Formats: sequence, C-alpha cells, structure tokens
Amino acid sequence: MQVLLHMETSTATSIIKQTRTAKQRQDCDNALLRSIARLFSQREDSIFLQSLIIKETIYHALCGTYGNALLDTLTKVRELDSIKANMYIKEHFARNFTVKDLAKRSAMSVSAFHKQFKNTIGMSVIQCQKALRLSEARRLLVWEDYNATQAAFEVGYESLSQFIREYKRAFIVSPKEDRQALLAQISRI
Repeated sequence: MQVLLHMETSTATSIIKQTRTAKQRQDCDNALLRSIARLFSQREDSIFLQSLIIKETIYHALCGTYGNALLDTLTKVRELDSIKANMYIKEHFARNFTVKDLAKRSAMSVSAFHKQFKNTIGMSVIQCQKALRLSEARRLLVWEDYNATQAAFEVGYESLSQFIREYKRAFIVSPKEDRQALLAQISRI
C-alpha cells in the first residue's frame, strides 16, 4: 500500500481502477518476472538498489493481470491484523496448531474466531495454513533448490503423498514439473 501512496495520483488511480488494456497488463506481467529474476540474481547489490527493485516488482504486480486481486488481498490482510493470532499463523504455519488455541490468542470464542477469520481472509484457518505451506514449498523448490521431499517436510507435511496431492490440486502440476517450468520461464528472462 505504501508504494501506491508514493505514486503520482494519475498512476495510482489507473492501478486502482484497472484502466489498463489487456496488452498493457501482459507487458506488466512480463516486466514483473524480469524484476523478480533481477531481485534474486543480484544478491550482492546494495540494500538501496534492492529496495528499488522491490518497489518496481510491486508496481508491476499491481499493474498486471492480477493487480485487482492483489489489492483485494492487501486490503483483507490489513483487516486481519485485528486478529491477534495473525502473526502466529504466519510465523508457525509449518507447525500443527488448533483453532481453539488461535481463538484463545485472539480472546474470542472458537465460533466467533472462525467467522471473523473466514470473513476477513475468505478461507478457513486450515485452508490458509495449507496455502502458506504450499507457497513456501514452491519458493523452496525454485529458489532454494529443495527437492519435493525436503520441501514437504520443511513446511510441515508429514506425508509426501499428501503434499504432492495438495500441491497438484493447488498448482495443477506436480512439484517437479512446476519447478522445471518455473525455472525454464525464469531462464528465458
């Protein structure tokens, strides 16, 4: 959200109202991949340059095909900050925890916690935990060179077959196929 606040009014309005053409959004999607690749390939650069690349990456993400969805998600994440368990979920997604414990951390009843969480995030606590686990596993596969087994156990799965089944459900392809496709796409940039 801070990136939007630092933009010129016309640019920020264009992003919020999504007035860009399909071609312009596709160009932003391609630029997003290039800036992500630059961000991860230039680790020795100064923090100053990295912060600029991060801002560029956010700009391209907001201008791209999924800009509206990203803005909606950012808004919902800000609303979720009122739930005291939010940071716990983000920091401990690889651990097993109960909704009862999270409700207690938020000083709410279990049913009220379920309702507020689902209304704010749009999914249950378990679905959110699964999404966080799978996103982190995907990052480990591509950027940290983990294999599927290592990634699965690192993010808290106890069964490799369950991990592969849920990964395919989320990303359409197996972890190995997804890793190969993402690395091929990055190498073309």
